[in-house]
Amino acid sequence: MTTEDLSSLRADVVSALSLPPMDFLGELSASSLRAMFNRIAPAELRIGGSAVLRVRLGSRQPLSREISQVTDAFSAAVASIGHEIRRQATGQSESVRPINASDYRKTPVFVQASGGNLIVMRPDPPELLEPLAQNTPSTSERAISRLANLLPESRDLDEHLVVRNAVGAARADRYALDRIAKVARITGGVAVEWETSSERAEGFVSVGQANELVKVLSEVELTKEVIEVHGHLDGARVKRRAFWLERQNADDIDGVVDEDVMPAVLANLDSDVTARILRTISKTKSGKASRPSHRLIGLTRVTNLP
Repeated sequence: MTTEDLSSLRADVVSALSLPPMDFLGELSASSLRAMFNRIAPAELRIGGSAVLRVRLGSRQPLSREISQVTDAFSAAVASIGHEIRRQATGQSESVRPINASDYRKTPVFVQASGGNLIVMRPDPPELLEPLAQNTPSTSERAISRLANLLPESRDLDEHLVVRNAVGAARADRYALDRIAKVARITGGVAVEWETSSERAEGFVSVGQANELVKVLSEVELTKEVIEVHGHLDGARVKRRAFWLERQNADDIDGVVDEDVMPAVLANLDSDVTARILRTISKTKSGKASRPSHRLIGLTRVTNLP
């Protein structure tokens, strides 16, 4: 399809999107139409306002109060992660304060429509139907993307692995996971689909995963220490912020990566490195300790391993 054809098609799509939707299905159809066009269009022709978060609850029809609890939980989770993103950007130490009205205001997410067991949410107020001026996501978009990628990739993902990843996450991320897990328990699970003009991510929380997350995030004592290890940076996953470090004569290490460290990870893939890692061990009130979880907080390349 030529650029002229795409421009003509864009005009038709914008015309269709300019009509006010009559109901929830109209909202959903408009969202799908915009997303489909943006998948085939070059960056300069994509239609703004395409970022959408779809939250599907358990198979039964949720109650009105449950829908309210879900939207409150997602707003709080996004606000918490948004605060962490801004903290990392300014180099401040990890915050221990609870989120407040300012966090909600700086990282807004709005319910666009809901029907059945589906809730459609958007970051920031809906944008005008103009070509995207730049491909820089807002803090709300970055926070929702991070949340979607924090959630388990599958309902069948081993619960012990889900818990280990959660314990090793930043404080703001753990709070976000706890809020989502608590509503997943009462709604029969949660499935999240995040889609923008350039990204698509999915996350899930089953009832079993939610029960384990709530238990470990609310009833544990965390022991943390920063360790320095040497090894070969074998791989990473950008969206999931995961890393794998091979070590000679020792167990390999894997875990999550601080967002501001990811550029260094990408620049040093398949290289020998010295890594600063925050190792966390959780202990329940009954005294049961978990396997260590690891969070990469610093990285430098080395010429020869010690």
